[in-house]
Amino acid sequence: MENDFYIRRDILLKYKGSEKDVIIPDGVTAIDEKALRGCETLESVVIPDTVISIRWGAFSFCKNLRKITIPSSVEFIFVSAIEGCTDLTEIVIQDSDYFYVKDGLIHSKKSSDDVIGTEIVK
Repeated sequence: MENDFYIRRDILLKYKGSEKDVIIPDGVTAIDEKALRGCETLESVVIPDTVISIRWGAFSFCKNLRKITIPSSVEFIFVSAIEGCTDLTEIVIQDSDYFYVKDGLIHSKKSSDDVIGTEIVK
């Protein structure tokens, strides 16, 4: 499974695998734009505590994604990171100073305007 990840300079640029349950490798500091976009086999993903940033569309349109676990190290999640993930029912955020989950949405503790959800952003 390690070969399924295209990582450069500690940034996950692309996931090329077909596993249902994915654990992103330790040492990754950012999940790049569209890195797992449209991965139809993906059902759950665990992000390591080395990740600081989840960029635009990182997990967008993963139709079968049901669970995502985000560590407290994540300081930035782009608003469309999980858009189109229509089956996402469990978001776990571990003791974050930046985010919390309420009503199936990711909310920013720093800005009341930042809400991250599965709806398609227009």
